[in-house]
Amino acid sequence: MDASAAAPVLRLAADVTDPRRHNLLHPLPGMLVMALIAILCGCDGWDDIAEFCQVRKAWLKGFLTLPRGIPSHDTFDRVFAMLDPDQLEGMLRRWMEALHLGSAGKLIAIDGKSLRRSFNCWDKSGMAHIVSAFVSENRVVLAQLGVLDKGNEITAIPKLLAMLDLKGATVTIDAIGCQRNITEQIVEAKGHFVIQVKDNQPSLHAKVAVVLDDAILIKKR
Repeated sequence: MDASAAAPVLRLAADVTDPRRHNLLHPLPGMLVMALIAILCGCDGWDDIAEFCQVRKAWLKGFLTLPRGIPSHDTFDRVFAMLDPDQLEGMLRRWMEALHLGSAGKLIAIDGKSLRRSFNCWDKSGMAHIVSAFVSENRVVLAQLGVLDKGNEITAIPKLLAMLDLKGATVTIDAIGCQRNITEQIVEAKGHFVIQVKDNQPSLHAKVAVVLDDAILIKKR
């Protein structure tokens, strides 16, 4: 990353409200960028993040203003604990969306997964489920929503789609997304869709089967 690559992230970070009223030794946008880079490089915890940034201080100074050097792990912990999580999530979402600007015809895969070992160990209940929007061109997840169980994916998908720029994109969803309101939402957003049809839509499934059978017969002739 250089100054030109860091500029969009810094602009987005500037929109996050700084909760501090005093002791503003380290600019918040720079702290957000440092933490983001460290996490992307595999750091886990504020100790790791502060050490990572300290080791790469000379490199970070190439595109960040560090008037008082690298924040300590305690400073990272204290400042991030005060941030508005909705603002932080919005910044990250806008940054991820910016990664695919200009990638016309992008493929966005909507899928729900159960998180491994997220259940209650005593009775195997309470497993966490996440519905994600994955862009194949960049191999990044643009947005995620948590749901109570796999059956609730159908209500989360429209909310997830509303968070994305679908213009010119092709959205793929498995059979749970084969709903009129979902396809209409994608078309209204000027996107395209490829959605699986199964027996959860018996009438549509039967019509598609007839069309495909006729196409196979015509081809054989």
